[in-house]
Amino acid sequence: MLRFVGPDGDPGELPRTPEPFLVPAASGRKLAGQALLLLVVSVAAVWLVTVRAWDDEAFFPWFWNPLWTVFPWLFLAPAWWGWWRAVRPTARMRASEEAAHYARWSRHLQVAVAGEAVVLDVAHREGDDGRVSACTVGVEVGPLTIVPATVLGADGLSPAELPRVGDRLAAWRLPGERTVVQARRSTAPPPAPDARGGHRGRRRMVCGDGPRWRPAATTIG
Repeated sequence: MLRFVGPDGDPGELPRTPEPFLVPAASGRKLAGQALLLLVVSVAAVWLVTVRAWDDEAFFPWFWNPLWTVFPWLFLAPAWWGWWRAVRPTARMRASEEAAHYARWSRHLQVAVAGEAVVLDVAHREGDDGRVSACTVGVEVGPLTIVPATVLGADGLSPAELPRVGDRLAAWRLPGERTVVQARRSTAPPPAPDARGGHRGRRRMVCGDGPRWRPAATTIG
């Protein structure tokens, strides 16, 4: 995991609580939007698959209508179940999960092994405003080359704020073969548009001219 720390934070210290690493719960508006989308997709799927394939004249075998009645729900049911799982947790369940996160993070802090990560490769994608919308950073931590699967705090960064090949970042090895790497997030102004009135990039690019690596051992942190 790679986390960008704000200007007031210290990338050389792990946060004392797990809050910076927790994914916020979906809002009521977001869940309602997801339900509406699922409803539209469900109605469309049932109409296109079940209703249009329905055999009123008993021309096909007896299992024809049951087959096309069940078929769309093989895909719709898991989607609705995932939405229901996001809605179902109660306040008590959330409090219990939060307490478990805090207890686990407290144990991790006691055994975390501090180290140093060397940036080997950086790639990013820019939005229409010239800010970073997504990025991937490959780092070397001891004998391992790691490509963090989760990047926190990178949205809205200027491309100039991203780490460069060769930069040294703070890193910690946690239980469960997990790695946390932290970099400082500054407050650089947004990039100026080019002469054509747009922002440069808007596509995946590699920052720096460091070589691509061929790790002996690779893990996802």
